[in-house]
Amino acid sequence: SPPRGRRLFADPLSIGDANPAYAARTGALAFDRTRVDEGPVIEVATPGGRLREYIAGREPTFSPTGDQMAFVGDGGLSVLDLATRASRQLTANASDAHPSWGARNLIAFDRKTRGRRRIFVARPDGSAVREVARARVALQRPQWSPDGRSLLVTTLLTVDQCRRFD
Repeated sequence: SPPRGRRLFADPLSIGDANPAYAARTGALAFDRTRVDEGPVIEVATPGGRLREYIAGREPTFSPTGDQMAFVGDGGLSVLDLATRASRQLTANASDAHPSWGARNLIAFDRKTRGRRRIFVARPDGSAVREVARARVALQRPQWSPDGRSLLVTTLLTVDQCRRFD
């Protein structure tokens, strides 16, 4: 039989934990937590198990070095420096979602444009925002390959490789 999971962090006020992200270099784990008394917040656990609430937001993804985290905030994507807790706005489009930070230091995300979700990439400083994939169906939830050269995206019913970054 498959191994059984175990709950890592219980909170009696939580109505849901979702979107886990793992930083391989630092061993940190981040996830969104929604409580009955507030909107979603991002919590980060250190390898020692200490849990800290970092910032209001959802859908965290770590930088390749694990020292920064991109996430969906109010009005777009933001980047948070985990050491200083300073955050900066990456995009200003409220439809931006599902960030994925790749090995080549690009952040991929999906954005609703002209009625469909399409795939964009940006540098962590917010520069060079550009569309990299579009289709006749919605494209969403981009995920980088380990080498940062390809993106996998979800269409309506399938997972497709959409672009190579050589």
